[in-house]
Amino acid sequence: MGHRRSPKKSPPKDSIRAKLGYTGGPWTITEMRAMVIDALDQAAATGITHFARANVYLNPVDAQGKIVNRVGRIPLPDIDVPHPYRSAADEHGL
Repeated sequence: MGHRRSPKKSPPKDSIRAKLGYTGGPWTITEMRAMVIDALDQAAATGITHFARANVYLNPVDAQGKIVNRVGRIPLPDIDVPHPYRSAADEHGL
C-alpha cells in the first residue's frame, strides 16, 4: 500500500478581495463610494491598519445597467491616484 500524501497547502494570501455591488444595481457613484468605505471599515475591523496599494476595477453602466465604454466620444480613461490628497491643514500640521 502506498503512502497517502497530504493535500498541498496554499501559500497565505497577500491581498483582500472585496466584491462590491454584486447583487442588485446599477449603483450610483454615491452608493459605490459607500460600499468602498464599508469594505475599508470591514478590513479595519480585522485589525488591518495599512495597505501598500490597491487596484480597483470600476465597471461603468448607464442608469438602465447598459455597459458604458465611452463618455460622449471619449473612451474611458485610466485613473491614477499616486497618493492621498493632503489638505492645507494637513500640510501645516493643523
